[in-house]
Amino acid sequence: MFDGFILFVTFSLVVLIVLSAFFSSSETSLMAINQIKLDSAEKKGDKNAKRTNNLRKRINEVLGVILIGNNLVNITASALLTYFIIKQFGDEYVWIGTLLLTLFIIIFAEIAPKNFAARNPESIAYPASKPLEFFTKYLGWLSKILTSIGNNLIRSENQENYFSKSLNREELKSVLESQTDQVDQEEMDALKSLLELKDLTVEDILIPINEVISIKKSDDKLPVNIEKNIFYPVFNNDENEILGFIHSKEVEQFRNLKTDIDDFLIDPYYVPESTSLFSQLKQFQK
Repeated sequence: MFDGFILFVTFSLVVLIVLSAFFSSSETSLMAINQIKLDSAEKKGDKNAKRTNNLRKRINEVLGVILIGNNLVNITASALLTYFIIKQFGDEYVWIGTLLLTLFIIIFAEIAPKNFAARNPESIAYPASKPLEFFTKYLGWLSKILTSIGNNLIRSENQENYFSKSLNREELKSVLESQTDQVDQEEMDALKSLLELKDLTVEDILIPINEVISIKKSDDKLPVNIEKNIFYPVFNNDENEILGFIHSKEVEQFRNLKTDIDDFLIDPYYVPESTSLFSQLKQFQK
């Protein structure tokens, strides 16, 4: 009888501490999980990601359910251990049981599971989403009542979901500046440069005139090393007075046919230097 009671209490305390660890790690994982990764996984059809996203949309209600469950198991464990110690050893040893249980809860039900969940939020949030969905379904009403009471006490409006999915330009830049092994650094730099387009003008990307390879209309000597897919400016006497542009492929044709270069010219497109680079790119798309 004595051994059976000890076994029952021990088993019950282990189960209660495991449940407490579950609620603690679930709370941390839901708060720590990356929203961008979560949305990406949901778009790929991951049911766990979808379920987790739905829980985050009701985060106040879910957190209330987690706190209810966590406090319930911790108080139950404390009451059970207190009853066991009084029954077996007397009430003068209750403080020892309280101290030991507090240490066990802090280490095994708080610090360890929360640290693991913070480092591996997907590993905890995905499998925990199903039981949390179940608990929220049947205890959500109680969570809403308690949350409402708490909000009234602190005079706070109940914001159902404070996980913002919208990022401004500066926040997006910060995301792109984060180091990652999943994306090549050159690709990250290219994405960051796209965000900087609105800060640049056409003047910022101009090539100095002395570095531009141009063709004089009256000159019989054409560039020897023709680069592919490049438009060469053609001028008459002054390099600043551009008559038009000729494509590198048509330079070869002009050289072979020896016809009038005007037949190959594309009219120049004049853009003020102060024009926003982003606006000019949009204009080109038209």
